[in-house]
Amino acid sequence: MEEGVKVWAAGGPELWRKGSVSKRVPEAGKKTARITVVLDEGGTAEFVVSDEQDECADVKLRNVAGQASTLEGLGAEDLTSLTHLHEPTILYSLNQRYQSDLIYTGVGPILLAVNPFKRVQLYTDEILAAYRQDGERRHYDPEYDGTLAPHVYAIADKAYRNMTAPSNEYEHRSQSILVSGESGAGKTETCKIIVKYLAILGSKTGSTELGTIEQQVLESNPILEAFGNARTVRNDNSSRFGKYIQIIFDGYGKLTGAQIKTFLLEKVRVVKHSAMERNYHIFYMLAAGASAEQRESWAMGDLEGHQFTSQSGCYDRRDGVLDSDLYAELIEAFSVMGFEENGKANIFRMVAAVLALGDVDFVERPDAGDEERLTDLSEPSRPRLEAAARLLDVSPERILTALTSRKINAGISNQVTIYLTQEQSGHARDALAKAVYAAMFEWVVGRTNECIEAKQAEAVSEDRIFIGLLDIFGFEIFTNNYFEQFLINYANEVLQQQFNNFVFRQEQEEYEREKIEWNFIEFPDNKDCIELIDKKPNGIIPTLDEQCLLGKSTDDRFAREMYKKCEGHDRFQLAPKMRVEHKICVRHYAGKVVYSTEGIVEKNRDTLQQEGTEFERNIWRKFWEPSERVLGRF
Repeated sequence: MEEGVKVWAAGGPELWRKGSVSKRVPEAGKKTARITVVLDEGGTAEFVVSDEQDECADVKLRNVAGQASTLEGLGAEDLTSLTHLHEPTILYSLNQRYQSDLIYTGVGPILLAVNPFKRVQLYTDEILAAYRQDGERRHYDPEYDGTLAPHVYAIADKAYRNMTAPSNEYEHRSQSILVSGESGAGKTETCKIIVKYLAILGSKTGSTELGTIEQQVLESNPILEAFGNARTVRNDNSSRFGKYIQIIFDGYGKLTGAQIKTFLLEKVRVVKHSAMERNYHIFYMLAAGASAEQRESWAMGDLEGHQFTSQSGCYDRRDGVLDSDLYAELIEAFSVMGFEENGKANIFRMVAAVLALGDVDFVERPDAGDEERLTDLSEPSRPRLEAAARLLDVSPERILTALTSRKINAGISNQVTIYLTQEQSGHARDALAKAVYAAMFEWVVGRTNECIEAKQAEAVSEDRIFIGLLDIFGFEIFTNNYFEQFLINYANEVLQQQFNNFVFRQEQEEYEREKIEWNFIEFPDNKDCIELIDKKPNGIIPTLDEQCLLGKSTDDRFAREMYKKCEGHDRFQLAPKMRVEHKICVRHYAGKVVYSTEGIVEKNRDTLQQEGTEFERNIWRKFWEPSERVLGRF
């Protein structure tokens, strides 16, 4: 690093500052030199660099004229073309492009997208047609070298062309696109854009005029978002479940249907959400869009009066989207998908029933005998229990019995009734509400799949190929992080390991096999973090499972067990205050996260007593035709 070179120097509110090396002085008896950097913003800064390296952790060479063939900043469409690739030049280039609404930047085969949090003119019919034409030319002309800017359309197009290529290494091989990023990064919107582009490419009409099956594939989004998305602190339309969508094509590349697989629905949100957050969209959509007569038939009052929607005092979205408009979109989507009127009515009844269950509270019975219930309904809860019973088409007494007692086996053929305390009855109510909502969500997904799979029987099954699209919840760091954030971040940790393995490790192994000269790239290995979480017997999850098997395990006991097992692990941090509050800290690849252990044991058990399980089963069979695919878990 000689005098006069342009550099990035660490420090300042923006993390990195522009400057020039004005002086380099070797340190006596050492293989290092002390350099002085004159900062563009004014002042100087000093750093120590090695004689063997041009850079150090705090000083990086800039990609400017005379020092690099590709300049950093606005014109850096592919970051791998930069001579000096490091944090400051990546951040600077992304920021400069973002300021000009160029939200997409390439990193080799990877596309970086920065959420603009506004509507940008990047998805017009003209732009879509340009990328489609560009993809076709690349497909048929190996010598063609397009010049279009990085775009999510280009990623989707490449997957489609690879899948349909007549003779290359990808010949009729299914493809997958992974959409990842932190919460609020724009993953859900990106997935919708990809699905729309693929639907147009695979349209049997050959134009942007979509047929029935293509429209049905697209209309699955409003349905899934209504029941599986919610406003969080960082995102107004956050997916609170993971989904893997297979867009299915025939041997000619024509779209024949799709299949959606969902996992890890955040059931706890049904009964609890934090400040500045909302429950699932569907509750607010019904309140805003349904008629007064419908709401009366569902026993729905103002959202402020329901326990499951009034906890945070937050009832709207910050992005300007109206719940009444979303309700209209949902009704239209149901129509396009072919949902029967009876099915729609039962769905809305279940949503209203969950709200009514949330308003059921219990009081202790101080005069209860040994063989009597320990709790009873509070007086304000009686009409709410009756409303829930009517909506679920069962007797109020049956719900009350399911929530205030449970049976345990005593011996081979005898059963003993155990009566629950006020707190236990509250937990049973929440468990039932979560189970009913989760079962309804699973039915909605199953019915959606039946709709979008309808045309597949007409296709030649042997020629079916697909493009898989994984949309998983983003990494989350909130003021208060609970078991749900832990699971979400664990899933992202595993995805990051996959990313490291395929993008870095396997690529470098390929270079070695082909005898290509290359410089080793240091990349973070998070294997030790994953082992901290899931390795038996001392990992966090095995320890939690172990604690759940114990009869009298508590959250505090689990925390103390973790302190004993994991203190000293590089990825596990502990401070005196955390011990007092029974918290744990994990150093994830994306940063340190402090987790509260409040409720962690009960959430991991996610128990619904036998009475509640049988009750839920009967509701399911009463309202919907039994489905082996969905009922298999009961």
